[in-house]
Amino acid sequence: MTGLTLQENSAGLCSFNGVVDNRHDGFTGAGFIDSANTLGADIVWAVYAERADSLVVELRYANGGTETRTASLSVDNSGPAASMSFAPTAGWTDWRSESAYINLRQGNNLVRLTAGTAAGLANIDFIYFAADGLKPGECPVAASGPLFPAPGATGVNPDVRLRITFDNRPAIQSGVVQIYDNTTNELVDSINVAGDTDTIGYSGQSSARTLKVKPAVVLDKTISINPHTGKLAYGKTYRVVIGNGVFSGSVNGSTYTGASGNQWTFTTKSAGPSGTTVTVDDDGPADFSSLQGALNYVMRSVAKDTPAQINVRNGIYPELLFLRDKNNLRVMGESRDNTIIRASNGNQTNSGTRARALWLIQQSDLLSLENFTIHNNAPRGTEGQAETIYYDHSARLIAKNMAFISEQDTLLLSGYSWFYNSLIAGNVDFIWGTAKVALFENSEIRSLGDSASPNSDNGGYVLQARVSSASDPGFIFLNSTFTRAAGPAGNSIGNGKTYLARTGNGNPPQYFDSFAFINCKMDVHINSAGFRTENGKVQNPSRGTATNGYREYGTTNLSGSPVNLGSRVGAYILNANEVNQYYSSRSRIFSSYNNGQGWNPQP
Repeated sequence: MTGLTLQENSAGLCSFNGVVDNRHDGFTGAGFIDSANTLGADIVWAVYAERADSLVVELRYANGGTETRTASLSVDNSGPAASMSFAPTAGWTDWRSESAYINLRQGNNLVRLTAGTAAGLANIDFIYFAADGLKPGECPVAASGPLFPAPGATGVNPDVRLRITFDNRPAIQSGVVQIYDNTTNELVDSINVAGDTDTIGYSGQSSARTLKVKPAVVLDKTISINPHTGKLAYGKTYRVVIGNGVFSGSVNGSTYTGASGNQWTFTTKSAGPSGTTVTVDDDGPADFSSLQGALNYVMRSVAKDTPAQINVRNGIYPELLFLRDKNNLRVMGESRDNTIIRASNGNQTNSGTRARALWLIQQSDLLSLENFTIHNNAPRGTEGQAETIYYDHSARLIAKNMAFISEQDTLLLSGYSWFYNSLIAGNVDFIWGTAKVALFENSEIRSLGDSASPNSDNGGYVLQARVSSASDPGFIFLNSTFTRAAGPAGNSIGNGKTYLARTGNGNPPQYFDSFAFINCKMDVHINSAGFRTENGKVQNPSRGTATNGYREYGTTNLSGSPVNLGSRVGAYILNANEVNQYYSSRSRIFSSYNNGQGWNPQP
């Protein structure tokens, strides 16, 4: 076995926080990496593996300090990371080794060593990978110049979004962006920048989503352009043509006049990935450039019940999404605040519950969403209902450390779902649906100012439960916090202006208003009545019980002082024994799943 050693001057060293130093003897190569003295300082290496492998990694280090410096070693920022401890050595010239096990997937891997203490990392001489079939990999390369992919770029993913960066915020006018096969001169795609239609899903997929889309969007100084799904292929060279006047703005000090001839060409990868774990990066080396590209891959190429994982790196991904007939899928972002799926889709553009959501999810059990944000930025005043996700299935959905942001109807839920350590934000009915059980645990439920009434302090409604059976517990909020914030128009919410729920029933009622608030904290924007009926609609049941209807227990204000629940409309005030019997654990809350077999999801 020969293995692979990467040093400070090796191909495959991508980035590091710190400097290359040579002041302390005993190092190999040209020096060593002296990291910045800060928590989170990191070193990133790229390794290409001919095959997936589990292997030992050895790091040669020196730590002349008095404290152990801990770190995590991860692959493609996905878990689980290996924990490492760099104990003090006899001095900065005393070099020792520390080892850990990691898993490399076939293809390009980014291996990241991240400091776990404020002192940063130990001095690192080299990293050694103890396996055959390895070579230095491909490091992320930032786009140079105003075009992405850069003119002449190779190894581009077929699901790439084209980008043009301007000197200042540009504008989208009208016209088309055309993409030609540069070998045959065939027109491959024509994109109407003012508005188009697209079929979201893989080629030939039954029930794929055909929607009106906005293929070109402005992100700060950049225009991002999405080719139609499936138009670009592997192993091709393409030419982009854009007419004068399609976009307005200046690039490098000159008025933008489009692209013609061979000004903008790029070549796609020769082949796609294999395996059950893939990565997504909007501007760096990865298996896919879009989340939908990765979803298409796992739907088409991974067996329905085989576990699969998609790792999404930081970036803004302006796309609408579709997932169907794929179980046991984990979608994991690099960070909740910086891995953002953001697009505008609402009931005026695509009417109906299955059309207006940013992400439609059907026939997919045990889908786990972790550590990223989904933001449907459709304005409420013109689009109305605009879900981030519609979970359209009787099975199980998991969301951990997530953020879901819209204004009206943010979450539409069926079946069984568990939201943990997550943020759900909106204004009107922003949690709703026919869920049998939807548990929101240790989460923030944030009411936003209403952009449809920018001069008002209206608060709207958190919840509209349309539970179909009296035996279903419905929507349960456990140890969660109800907050308020300014909305997209900048207006905030007044005291007492938000109701916890309103009914979706007519008269006679069709659904059950079943929901519970247990040990939750609530800001004073929550109206003392809690529940509101309006326009002749009726609350069903008119008064809750321990297991059905409107239930509440242990509510406090944000400072922890108890809230008087005597004014709650139709609420059943639970006692401690009832809370312990029905709501003391996830296994009890989800006990009805699968005809009483139960479900106990874990953090």
